Amino acid sequence: MNSSIQCITNTRFLTEYFINDKFRDELNEENKLGTGGKLAIQYAHLVQSMWYEESSVVSPFAFKKIIGEF
Repeated sequence: MNSSIQCITNTRFLTEYFINDKFRDELNEENKLGTGGKLAIQYAHLVQSMWYEESSVVSPFAFKKIIGEF
């Protein structure tokens, strides 16, 4: 999971999309087949933590928990 997250978060345009909260305009929280936006929101928190927090270690626990729920 670690290497997958590192690869995805180093995709510049995707990372900027989530860091700048541009994804929020396109969330479909009403789709009964989706995650209600929870996965996208948690991914954004993870990316923002990875790129802006001062700690060199970021745990993807909450992101992994959401994936496990769905």
